[in-house]
Amino acid sequence: MKHIFLTTIFVCIAFGGKLFAQEIITLDNFESEEVQEHWKVEGTTFSLSQADGKLNIVYNRTGAGAEWDQFHMNLDPAVEVNSFNLFFKFQSDVSLKLSIKPVFTDETNEWKDISIAPSEELIDYSWQVPNLETKQLKAIYFYFDGGSAAAKSGNAMMDDFEMEVFLNTTALENAIDAADQLLNYVLVGEGEGQVDAVSSLEFAEAIDAAEVLLSNVESNDEVRDAVRSLNIANIAFENKIIKSEAVTAFQRTATAKSRETANLFFNLQELTGKNVLFGQQDPLGYGVGWSGNNDRSDVEDVCGDLPAFASWAIKEVAQGNAGDDLAYRIKSIYRQGGVNALEWHMDNPFGGDFYWSNRDTDTNVVVGISPNGEKHEAYKVMLDRIIFFLKNLKGDQGESIPVIFRPFHEQNGNWFWWGSAACTDAEYKTLVQFTINYFKENGVNNVMWAYSPDRFNTLGDYLARYAGDEYFDILGLDNYWEMKDVQGLPKVVNQLEIIAELAQSKKKLTAFTETGLEAITYSKWFSEYLMYVLTNSELTRKTIYAAVWRNAHAEHHYAPYPGHASASDFLKFHQDEHTLFMDDLPALYTYEGLEDNTPLDADPLLAMQLKAYPNPSRGHFTLEHPTEKITEVFIYNLDGKLIKQLTVNGHEKQIDLTKAMDGLYIVTARLANNEMMFTRLLVL
Repeated sequence: MKHIFLTTIFVCIAFGGKLFAQEIITLDNFESEEVQEHWKVEGTTFSLSQADGKLNIVYNRTGAGAEWDQFHMNLDPAVEVNSFNLFFKFQSDVSLKLSIKPVFTDETNEWKDISIAPSEELIDYSWQVPNLETKQLKAIYFYFDGGSAAAKSGNAMMDDFEMEVFLNTTALENAIDAADQLLNYVLVGEGEGQVDAVSSLEFAEAIDAAEVLLSNVESNDEVRDAVRSLNIANIAFENKIIKSEAVTAFQRTATAKSRETANLFFNLQELTGKNVLFGQQDPLGYGVGWSGNNDRSDVEDVCGDLPAFASWAIKEVAQGNAGDDLAYRIKSIYRQGGVNALEWHMDNPFGGDFYWSNRDTDTNVVVGISPNGEKHEAYKVMLDRIIFFLKNLKGDQGESIPVIFRPFHEQNGNWFWWGSAACTDAEYKTLVQFTINYFKENGVNNVMWAYSPDRFNTLGDYLARYAGDEYFDILGLDNYWEMKDVQGLPKVVNQLEIIAELAQSKKKLTAFTETGLEAITYSKWFSEYLMYVLTNSELTRKTIYAAVWRNAHAEHHYAPYPGHASASDFLKFHQDEHTLFMDDLPALYTYEGLEDNTPLDADPLLAMQLKAYPNPSRGHFTLEHPTEKITEVFIYNLDGKLIKQLTVNGHEKQIDLTKAMDGLYIVTARLANNEMMFTRLLVL
């Protein structure tokens, strides 16, 4: 029998961990009487049957329209792989180009073309799929003469379809290294940031046990189990680290928090009302006109500074991707002192993507993945992948890196399969409660949870899908709709004020979790629109972070890039004393974080002692200072042009600006003590 080896190099050692043959998995030996259900055919070109222990393939392409017909094998459950080999026997009575496409749960794939000559006997083929980051292999596709519309027919046979997977100990090695770093970093003692001697000894014993396992593991399942065991010991140790009493008093949710996570929550509370962190979705890794650089950012290219807050998609990790790029980017933001968050545009497990309009069926997905649902176990597999990722997300001292997680966002809208058009409020809350409780039961200690509906009218509307105080740390708002023009800004202000009052009563944080203007078609959007809603009142100033969406390409971006018309305005926004970018941040992950840095004062341009109301105004408004007399008033537009000047002698003054154009204005007041104070006014 002939043997054709498509790739003969056999990798024995992988960078950063052991990589060697683990086992041969028989994908299908075709011994059954009928074709197994895991084989599927798409199009009219192929038909499959089984006889004499072989897969028979009838190939009949009749012409155009069938260029990419294929048959494939589904792997259920998906198989975790790094590098792997495929082996099979194949014979055809016609020459053809055989293309093989392994497809992974993150929808990436590999591709191999093989020239097949006619043969009367089965020939052995093998292909070593390139060394990958850890992924979940879900299907293997086969094409004959893919891309060709030429009519062609023939018969082929396939047998002994096998896969050789490799053992990779990198995850366990990394977990041991991080645990060692943490054990050496945290001192034994009774002070803040220290731990008792018994906990330190127990953690050391767990690390020793993991090192023994590292020398003896024989499968990837054993590697993963060993990492999970060490994760449990790691979390138990972190939870024993002493936190300050002040920080502990702010620990509100049901999920136990690591020291760094609790400190972050405390310090963000301390910053509330003083500053707002500017954030963006996917600020690293790609931008307008470039990609593939995890250390570059469009925002930094424009203003020389990174966003203080970064949001990332966890979708690929949930699908089985190891998330190496994501981990690198999160660690980079954390290492520089920034805040990380996760969102999840989970695809519909019953068919389709995350948009309800793109569904394959009308199945209630929320019920389907909740306890007792048809896809509940599959949902838990995805949660387990996210949990594994988060438990192994470590800083330079081995500490767990805190993240904010806002699952199933914009739930009051009708566009997602978890939205108001697809499930009831009660069904939605049941899913959220299960999800957060599942993280808690699995010991995750580095997550803060965010609730982020879309625009709303009343407090009752906002709370309709709120799962309960014990589940959330942050009360947020997603709103793009009403940030497009000045007419919508008062509605956003009202929504942020409602949220801020609620958050204050519950000792939670307020955030503008998603917003932006696609392509930034109004060049002063940042200084006029976004800054207006963030600083309009004492309540809106309690918004701790505001995040715009990602920069995908020139037609779909939400932050400026070099040369964009909004770049100069964004520089003003960056320089405003109210906004915090990466270089402005205090140490957010230590208890004395704010004390270790220059105090962050409220923006003097927006000092709240000077008030203009109503704001927004139809043109008639009152300017008031509660303690000092106002002597002069100067009103400027945002181009710096003086619009109106008045002499005053009192604590308040009614002013007529009805002849001014709609827009934002800077109202400047000279006080009797000769101090100058400022506020903003929106005229509609």
